[in-house]
Amino acid sequence: MRTSQVLKGAGFATLFWVSAAWAQPSFVAGLQPDRRPPGAPVKTEASFTPEQMAQFLRGIEGTPPGNVTTIVATGQWFVPMRHPGATPPYDLRGWHATPAPATPAASSPR
Repeated sequence: MRTSQVLKGAGFATLFWVSAAWAQPSFVAGLQPDRRPPGAPVKTEASFTPEQMAQFLRGIEGTPPGNVTTIVATGQWFVPMRHPGATPPYDLRGWHATPAPATPAASSPR
């Protein structure tokens, strides 16, 4: 056998031994993993500033239809409407569009 094969075999044996040691059962979430522990902080209300709401509703013209504002303000859950989605040409709300470059101020001829 060559030295490289011996080293590979020793490496694999060590890897399997270490992974077997880590696979031992351990404490995960107690007896009731579906319940929060007593005294754990609970977020009861999420509030957004008007600037945040304007950012979330960017690209929607006029009054948002139906319950769009309610969906956007659902708290700390992930809501796709609050994040940029598809890139152009499918970017219907213009979140990926680059702003127009600033034009230089007109100067008077000298």
